[in-house]
Amino acid sequence: MYVMNVLARHGSDVQKRDYLTKIAAGELRLQSMAVTEPATGTDTTKLKTIAVRRGDRYVVNGQKGLDFASPHSDLLLLLARTTPLTEVRAKTDGMSVFIVDLREAIGKGMTLRSIPTW
Repeated sequence: MYVMNVLARHGSDVQKRDYLTKIAAGELRLQSMAVTEPATGTDTTKLKTIAVRRGDRYVVNGQKGLDFASPHSDLLLLLARTTPLTEVRAKTDGMSVFIVDLREAIGKGMTLRSIPTW
């Protein structure tokens, strides 16, 4: 409910058309959102994960935690800073949500690691 709502409310028309129709048809799974980080916890204003634009793509560097749904999802919504905290007026500025295709990203710069916690 929370993950899908971010895309439904804030996604572009193209993203909604391309992703939501496939999700509704059962062809694509979006159940995962990476927000929290080991060093900052749920204080999202202090995110350490950064995204830097390189041509028509972004390169994301950082570490996320407590995302139990990733193994069951094709897509991941990832929260990252696109403007450093020191360069924004309000601490909530400069953050962006990215749609990551896990089927393409895992093993090509992205690693999922299970941490037994329960």
